[in-house]
Amino acid sequence: MTSTTTLKAIAYDDTETLSESNVATAKYTKVKPSADRSWNFTSWSAATKTGVLGDGTNWSVNEKKDNDESALTDKVQTNKTEKSGTELVYGSTKISETEGLNFNIAEYSLGIAYNQGSTDLGTYEGSQYLWLYSSWAKIIIPNVLAGSTITIGVESHKTSDERTLTVTNTTEGSVKATTYQVATFTATATGNVQISPSKGMHIYFINIMKNADVIPVQSYGWATYITDKDVEFEDGDAVVVTDVNAETGVITTAAVSQAPANTPVLLKTAGEKDVTPIAVTPSAPATNLLSVSDGAANGTKVPYVLAKNGEGAGFMKWTGDIAKLEGRVVLWLDSEIAAARDFFDLDGGTTGIKAVENQKVAMDNKFYNLAGQQVAAPTKGLYIVNGKKVIIK
Repeated sequence: MTSTTTLKAIAYDDTETLSESNVATAKYTKVKPSADRSWNFTSWSAATKTGVLGDGTNWSVNEKKDNDESALTDKVQTNKTEKSGTELVYGSTKISETEGLNFNIAEYSLGIAYNQGSTDLGTYEGSQYLWLYSSWAKIIIPNVLAGSTITIGVESHKTSDERTLTVTNTTEGSVKATTYQVATFTATATGNVQISPSKGMHIYFINIMKNADVIPVQSYGWATYITDKDVEFEDGDAVVVTDVNAETGVITTAAVSQAPANTPVLLKTAGEKDVTPIAVTPSAPATNLLSVSDGAANGTKVPYVLAKNGEGAGFMKWTGDIAKLEGRVVLWLDSEIAAARDFFDLDGGTTGIKAVENQKVAMDNKFYNLAGQQVAAPTKGLYIVNGKKVIIK
């Protein structure tokens, strides 16, 4: 599927009667297919350090301190010299920390620093970084989707001199940096993004956060969602479960605006929800009774899963194979609470009756449907009679 699509399915048996099932309908929303990408230049590998130092053709020690080359040993170890092209290599080996990025560089315009924390030019954020010497050094990030968030850790090489980092194909366009800062940009169109400095600047990391996921929410108003990264939600969209009342059968929820990766939440209100990745790791909700099942039992606790019960939504007791819950959002309840009810309501109602009774009923009693309306001539189905749920078969 390349766009939001409604699918319908029907099943037939293979007997002579050719009986058929009801038509099942589900709406599937296409999630934009962009993977997160990130590059960290704050911890160069031993292989990169050894390989670059051993490549006398393309790399050399070049940085000077007060024009004294003897002071070089304890500062920047390797700098790009003559090689220009789309990828950074030593010999014929790609530098793993920069793989996936393209480079447009001139002679002596880019370097790898791994032990330069402080110089007579100032104290830097860290001792390891990718060093762009001048506007002749350009980093190209290929195939960035429109709307993606780009974050860059950047500072001026001379910490008393404000310098400009230009980032093309973004809403912001550029950032001025002296000392270290994390700059955020938004891609305006799908395509390449080019990063270049006005003068010498240090790049500590580059992160590309994909477009917001679009999550389908069921027609009855709720869906479970497991964050695969640090995210933020639109106001009121996401909640966690904070309490379950065995007496009333009602679940208490609390809204969350942000959540760290691997947090299970509920998305409410029918429709599509934007779930947007963020660069800063938020704190986990103070209380969250939801968890992600590993397919194993949880002591004496009883699993409940999101379900629809009549006209309301809530958590229904799971009576199937617990192994089939692996990877799903589960509400584990103490056995004492679980003994009280098979269903706990999310919508604040009182539909959490312990069980649905399967029995014959006296036809002179009053019948009500699940919306609370009296039914004069009940047929087959589920009704409320004398305060209990009953099935007429």
